Amino acid sequence: IANDSDSDGTVDTATVVITRQPTTGSVIVDAGGTVTYVSNGTEVTTDSFSYRVSDDRGATSNEATVSITITPVN
Repeated sequence: IANDSDSDGTVDTATVVITRQPTTGSVIVDAGGTVTYVSNGTEVTTDSFSYRVSDDRGATSNEATVSITITPVN
């Protein structure tokens, strides 16, 4: 979310909505818009989720997808 921008307003990070959950983990969004991904511990090395966010004027973004690479620890 930190890399999102709005040319005619301000991104309201408190409006983050997850539109597609990850396949092998879970996503938690706190009240301030911080997004935390938690792996379910499988050996899958990639996952993704999608979200939308609004600006301070109420306009909603296009859907964005976050791709995650999980590095196993031996």
